[in-house]
Amino acid sequence: MARSTWGSVRQRSKGVWEVRYHANGKRRSKVVRGTKRDAERVLADLRVKHEGMGTNGCPTVKQFWEHTYHEEISSLLSPTTVSGYEQKYRHDIEPEFGDDIMSEVRPRRIQEWLSTMPPATARHAKAVFSAMFSRAFALELIDDNPVQRRYVMPKGNAARKRDDETFSEEELRGIAERCQGEPWEAPFIVSAFGCTSRHEAMGVRAEDVTDIEGYAVIDLKRGVHRVDSDVVVRDELKNEFRPRPAVVPPPYSRRLFELASQAQAEADANGWPEAWLCGNGFGGVMCPNTMAQAFRRWFCDQPLVYHPFGNLRNSCATIRLTKGIDGSMVAKMLGNEERGTSERHYERPKAREFIEALGRAGKW
Repeated sequence: MARSTWGSVRQRSKGVWEVRYHANGKRRSKVVRGTKRDAERVLADLRVKHEGMGTNGCPTVKQFWEHTYHEEISSLLSPTTVSGYEQKYRHDIEPEFGDDIMSEVRPRRIQEWLSTMPPATARHAKAVFSAMFSRAFALELIDDNPVQRRYVMPKGNAARKRDDETFSEEELRGIAERCQGEPWEAPFIVSAFGCTSRHEAMGVRAEDVTDIEGYAVIDLKRGVHRVDSDVVVRDELKNEFRPRPAVVPPPYSRRLFELASQAQAEADANGWPEAWLCGNGFGGVMCPNTMAQAFRRWFCDQPLVYHPFGNLRNSCATIRLTKGIDGSMVAKMLGNEERGTSERHYERPKAREFIEALGRAGKW
């Protein structure tokens, strides 16, 4: 906030500040003892009180955040903590309640809002929202803090929760035959037939897929994660062993080539700089949770057994082991860290090794 647009702070002597502002068309001032930060907080509070925000002098949630609360926490909390508050406010609180007058926010709305979020997101957003209302209550801007009431918090995300089961080769083949055109088709192929984790499969772009003797070789070098409400693209994977080639055998490689070509063509037509195999339709990558939830919903109308998307990697590894591929080779395909000393420090997996191992294992 530009102080000159409404009021100002001027030092009168050491530890004594004069806060000047306008209210009801008149010029006013107030003496504050303490630091300059203290005086600026008083000025922000006075603006909320006198600038005619909301009704009956009560600000909206957005006004209270911008003119009072954000400045207070910036002076009292660590930068890391403030950043966390900002993220929660920007992505979860403001879109739902930003224009609401604080005194008119009702528990029913809060319950409906919490029910739409993953458990961790709901817990953290509620904590920030409650802290905001507690401060507004302390400043006598509201008569109650509705966020402090007991609410039914959402349970864990069933779309991501894993079980101990794996898909059989026949089940994976059935899914691949039926899911063409689904938004999660590409990461499904990469994970189910390339032994990758969810965040690795979501991080694949068209440029990462190459054709070697009919096998789709994918250069794994980034991961896509969901951190609360943000989709975060990381240029590094879980550990030093995870960057590796993932190899998808025929016939699934042919479909992956088609999907990569389609993604690149769509990116070129729209002028997008990145061609994600699992895109959001606007040039970015789809949220991993959104993808996994769509994967789960698809099974409701299919004569197939559902297991979470995260089980695909283990399913692929299990199938490759049953086909006679050496366990050490499968570990390399998975990007696992548990290897011998020589492997950890001197060997790096090559796409050719994987192709030869899959070729010896026979047709999928």
